[in-house]
Amino acid sequence: ASELLRQAGLRQTSCRVLLLSALLEAGAPVPLSQLEGRVEGFDRVTIYRTLQAFLQAGLVHRTNDSAGHPHYAPEMGQGLRRNHAHFECQQCGRLLCFDWDDTPALQLPAGFALEDLELRLRGLCDRCTVT
Repeated sequence: ASELLRQAGLRQTSCRVLLLSALLEAGAPVPLSQLEGRVEGFDRVTIYRTLQAFLQAGLVHRTNDSAGHPHYAPEMGQGLRRNHAHFECQQCGRLLCFDWDDTPALQLPAGFALEDLELRLRGLCDRCTVT
């Protein structure tokens, strides 16, 4: 985490190191509510500002679950960048990032410029299809 912060040009505060480490260890998008519990000793405003700094630096991305709750996941270490897919399990609620090579080609009307694309997949995850 410290090295990623250095590469991004961000100071290595204790909150930043703890928060980025928690995201890297999770391996999947983490709800904001869970992040608050993983970095005890820091208030909600500090955590939110830290996440905003990570978003601006390109260290993490944000996605919402179907209930609108924000989840955060690291960009680096997963090989994922913009235009990857998110999968949400309809049974357990687990949210995952999937590397997706076959991003649908979109034909936008004249005058439109695409800046971001979010592909959301919903179904049953590998844990829930077994049960």
